[in-house]
Amino acid sequence: MNFKLSFLIFTQLAIPFALIQGAKDKNSESQDGNRTVSVKNNQEEAEDKGVKAKTHETLYPERKLFKIDLTLEGFLEDSQAKALDYPVEHWQELKVVTAPVLGKEVKRGDLLLRLNLEKIKQEIQRLNNDLAMLDLNREILDTELELAESLAPMKQNEIDRMEAYAKEDLERFKKTDLPFQKKSSQMSLKRQEQYLSYSLEELNQLKKMYEADDLTEETEEIIIQRAQNDVDQARFYVDSARKSFKEFNEVLVPRSERSIMEAYKRENLSFEALRKIEPAQLKKQRLERKKLEEERKILANRKRYLEKDLQSMSMKSPLDGRLYWGTFERGKWSGIAPYKSKLQKGGSLKPHDPIITISPSKRMRARLNLPEKFLHEIKPQTEGTIKFSTNPREKLQAKAVDISKTPVSPGVYDVTVEVSFPKDFIIPPAGTSCSFLFTAYECENALTLPETVLFEEEFAKEEKYVYLLNKRNEAKKRTVKVGRKSGKTYEILGGISKTAKILKEKPKS
Repeated sequence: MNFKLSFLIFTQLAIPFALIQGAKDKNSESQDGNRTVSVKNNQEEAEDKGVKAKTHETLYPERKLFKIDLTLEGFLEDSQAKALDYPVEHWQELKVVTAPVLGKEVKRGDLLLRLNLEKIKQEIQRLNNDLAMLDLNREILDTELELAESLAPMKQNEIDRMEAYAKEDLERFKKTDLPFQKKSSQMSLKRQEQYLSYSLEELNQLKKMYEADDLTEETEEIIIQRAQNDVDQARFYVDSARKSFKEFNEVLVPRSERSIMEAYKRENLSFEALRKIEPAQLKKQRLERKKLEEERKILANRKRYLEKDLQSMSMKSPLDGRLYWGTFERGKWSGIAPYKSKLQKGGSLKPHDPIITISPSKRMRARLNLPEKFLHEIKPQTEGTIKFSTNPREKLQAKAVDISKTPVSPGVYDVTVEVSFPKDFIIPPAGTSCSFLFTAYECENALTLPETVLFEEEFAKEEKYVYLLNKRNEAKKRTVKVGRKSGKTYEILGGISKTAKILKEKPKS
C-alpha cells in the first residue's frame, strides 16, 4: 500500500513538471533551421513602469547547406536514328502504293515504301523515242549541211557569172542592140521613102509613055490607076514608117533604156542579196544543227536525271531498327498526325521531305531545353540524375556532354546529356520525355535569410536591405550583400552577422 501511494504521488508531481519543461523546449526550437525569437522589449518591466511597449518578431540568419538545384526538360534521342526521304531532283509526282507499317522492326535493305512508278517509266520511254527521232533528224541535217557546204562555192560562182552576164547584156544593149534598132527603124523609113519615090517615078513615066503610044484609053486608065494605087500605098507606108520611127526614137528607146537599167539594178540587188543569203542559209543550217544537238543534250540529261530519280524512288532501310512515321527534332517526335494523309495508298509525298525514321535504339541520349537565364549555371561534364516519364520513380546517373553556343529557339539553348543505363534496364524508346536534375551551385556553410525579410527600394532594386533590432530594441535599416537565390531563400554575402536580430516585418513609420 505504501508503494502504491508513493507511485501515485510521484506521477501527480511528474506530469505537471513534464508539461512545463515541454513548453520551455517548444519556445526555444526553430523551424526550417531559422531561429524564431519572440522579443517583448522588456514588456514586463515596462508594464511595471506603466509604459506600453511595441512587440517585434525577429529571427537570426542561419548557416546551413545552400544549394541551387535545376531541372531541365527534354526528350530521349536516338543518336543513330536515320530520317529518310526521297532525294529526287526532277520528278515531282510521288504517289504511295503501299504504306509503311508504324512501329515495325525492319532489317537493313528492307523495302519500306512502294511508289507508283508507271508515269516516270512512261516519261523515260517517251524521251527514248524523242531521242531516236532527234538522231534521225540530225542525220538528215548533217547530210543537207554537208551538201550545202559543198555547193556554196559553186553557188557563189554562179552568182558572179550571172552578174557578169547581166553586165554584158547591158553593154551589148547600149553598144549594139539599141544602135541597131535605131538604124533598122531608120532604114525601114528610108526604104518606104524610096519605094514611094520609085512608085512616083514609075507613075510619071507611065503617063509620059501613054501620051505617045496608041493604047486605048481603057487600057491606059487601068495601068495608070494601078500605078497611082501603088503610089498612094507607098505614101501610106511612108507616113506609117515616119510615125513608127518617131515613136521608136521618142518613146520606145527611152522606155527600153529605163527598163534595161532598172532590170540591171534589180539583178544587181538580187545578186548582192544572194551573196548574203547563201552564207546566211548555211549559217542557219549550222545553227539548226547546233540547236538540235543542244536539244538532244537536254533530252539526254533529263532522261539520265529521271533514270537516277527512278532508282532513288526505291526506299530501303539503311540499318536495322524500328520504323517511325515522321521525324525527331532534338528527340521530340513529330507524331503521326502530319503523315496520316500522306502515308496511305494514293497519298502524295514531296521530294526531300523526311517521312520515315529508322531508330536502332542502341545509342540513346537526352536532348534538353536550357532557358537562357540558366546558360551559365551548367557546363560540360556537369553531373546529375535523369528520370523518364515511363518510370518517373527510377533515377539514373547522367552527365552533360555538350551545350549549344547559339539558341535553338528564342531564349532556349540545347543541352546534350549522356545517360548511364544499367545492364538490365529497359531503355525507353526515342521520343520519351525526360527531366535532368543537377546542382548548379552549392555552399556548405552559407549564411542565409528568407526572402520575406529582405526589402528593396523602388528606385534601387539592385540593393537589398533588412531591419536590425539593436540593444535598445530600436529598428535599424541595414544594407546587405546578397548572393544567389534558391527557392525563397537568399545567400547573404555581407552586411550582417549570424547574431544579428532581423525583423520579420518592415516596421511601420
